[in-house]
Amino acid sequence: MPTLPDLLSRSDEGDEGAFQALYIRLYPEIKRVARARLAQSGGVPGLNTTALVHEGFLRLAEQEGLQGPSRAQFFAYVGQVLRSVVIDHLRSEGRDKRGGDQV
Repeated sequence: MPTLPDLLSRSDEGDEGAFQALYIRLYPEIKRVARARLAQSGGVPGLNTTALVHEGFLRLAEQEGLQGPSRAQFFAYVGQVLRSVVIDHLRSEGRDKRGGDQV
């Protein structure tokens, strides 16, 4: 079984298999970060922890490699991605509340 630093390094180079293995191994910790992000925002209607983690994973998967080869840098990056998902969700709700795409 590859070590965490090895998975981080291979993910940083764009290895999708390593990224998936890393995500599976760190899922509980990523979920904890997501829960903290939702708590910091005061709760977001329509967005739960699992949905936030999965949306964050989709955004992370779109990147060419990860930002930072260390565990601390990885979680800092995950925190930024999850925060941007929360902000985008809140903006979307605000847009819809104010008429959204009405012409």
